[in-house]
Amino acid sequence: MDLLEEAKSSNKQAYNELVSKYNHIFYKTARVYFLLDEDVYTVLQASLSQTFRELINVKTEKDFLFLAEKILIKNCENLKQTYSKDIDRKINSKQLSLNIGDKITSTETIVGSEEYKAYRKSSIVEEYITSIEEDCRLIALLYYYADFSISEISVLLKIPNSTITNKVDKIRIKIYEMIKNKEVDLYNE
Repeated sequence: MDLLEEAKSSNKQAYNELVSKYNHIFYKTARVYFLLDEDVYTVLQASLSQTFRELINVKTEKDFLFLAEKILIKNCENLKQTYSKDIDRKINSKQLSLNIGDKITSTETIVGSEEYKAYRKSSIVEEYITSIEEDCRLIALLYYYADFSISEISVLLKIPNSTITNKVDKIRIKIYEMIKNKEVDLYNE
């Protein structure tokens, strides 16, 4: 019996092994949305628990990865909206204090922070992914790291294939330009 079939038969150890094969992808997906590890792990735990409950309909590991990413993205977006509402409520009540404990999810705050930069790896693609617009960042992650096809990303994000194709092309051109213009030093990673 393979790992997926064991996990489907409610074997939690097999499920944990299956998750660990793709843990790096799940982590990077959640990182697109959140800076703090606490938030990343919170959304990962909830998403993977939900995925375990829905595992019965999964036929292949690729289907498992697709389902888990779909649930994770939905949960990330929901949690991010909750944080945004909390921040708006604090601003409206004039109780906003920007101390280290606040959860701020704007792209500028996340991409520009030293904490975020410390967590990045130094590959060219990852270096670029952290600098691109938020709407392309998740697509790049799913396409280059999770090996989802354009049509799978389209279904997952509910965006037309042509839009995904255009964004992947834009991402590819930018990566090429980074290498060509030597903005990224390949030998001093």
